[in-house]
Order: sequence, then C-alpha cells, then structure tokens
Amino acid sequence: MILYRILSITLAFVNFLLILIALLSPSWTAYYSNLDFLLIGLWTSCSNKFGCYILATFDVFLSFTRTFMIFAFLLSTIALASTVPWDMIFTTFKFPFLLNPLVTAILSTFAGICALLSLILFEIYIHEKEAAADKNTRRWAAYLTYATCVLFFVAGGYNYIVFKFSLWGCCTSSDPTVDQEKSAQDVETAESAESEAVGLTKEP
Repeated sequence: MILYRILSITLAFVNFLLILIALLSPSWTAYYSNLDFLLIGLWTSCSNKFGCYILATFDVFLSFTRTFMIFAFLLSTIALASTVPWDMIFTTFKFPFLLNPLVTAILSTFAGICALLSLILFEIYIHEKEAAADKNTRRWAAYLTYATCVLFFVAGGYNYIVFKFSLWGCCTSSDPTVDQEKSAQDVETAESAESEAVGLTKEP
C-alpha cells in the first residue's frame, strides 16, 4: 500500500513543480512583426528593442489569468501537503483527517479547473493582440500549462480511486468519527474475547 501513497506524492510533486515553472515563465507567447520581436509571459515582456520589463497592464483577461494560475499553484501546494504522512513524522499532528486521498483528489481537480480557466482567459487575451502582429506563436510555457492541466485531472482521478478502495491503508475515511467508532468496537471485541478466554481457563 505504500506504493500507492508514493505514487500520490509523486503526482502531486510533479504537478506542483510544473505549475510553478509555468507560473514564473516569461515564455508563454511570442509576436513577430516587421519592427520587433516580443516575448510575453504572465508577468514580464521582453523585446529586442526595449529589453525586458514588468507587464504593468490593467487588462482584465491577463489579470484573471494570473489570478487563476495563482489559485492553481496554491491548491497544488496544499494537495502535495495532504499526501505527506505528517502524522507519522510528527506524533503531535492534530489534523489527521486532512491526510486523505479524497482531499488530495478534490484539491487536484480544482487546481486543474483553475489552470484550464487561466488558459482560456490567456487565449482571449492574446487573441486581442494578434491583429497587431504579423505572426504569433505559442511558446513552451503555454503548452506546459496544458500538460499540467491534464495531469491535475489524472491525479484527481487516481486519488479518488485510491480513496474508494482504501489503497493508502489508512486515513481514507471521509468521516474521522467512523475510524474512532471502529477502533472502539475493535477494543471492545478484543476485551470480550479476552474475558471469555479467561473464563474458560478458570473452569474445572
């Protein structure tokens, strides 16, 4: 069962790393014109004539693109944290119900939705710029975000299956009180069995 958890951690870490690279990359799209070459990311723009500078734009589509990408990054960060067995590392960990593949599945799915929305908004944003450019091409960061979006949904589906079949071997109950009730029942069963065994040994 440890292998299923390792795979969950690996997927979450890969998604976290890829979305971070895409978020910070200056190479989402490029414009070629007779006058200049322009390389644009979410935060910076680089030109052959004017060098690199921060995009201080008030374009609503770019602003929402940034916002949804930040949400996707934050959700992927929490999803990664939810796969780590903190309760085994720190015995005083007080939130074991968060270490649940269902939580990871939900967070990964919502991160994928945020990444998808950011891509849609970015496509609208650059579509407005295409009329002024002789040639427009998508760069590697945009394609990386598409791939990461797919991986988010893959991670969400995988972790839901892990939750459904309890493949982590622990912390898979959607309700923490259920695990406590089961533990109490197991203790009562063990005590009654022990009492019966003691009674049998005392009989002549």
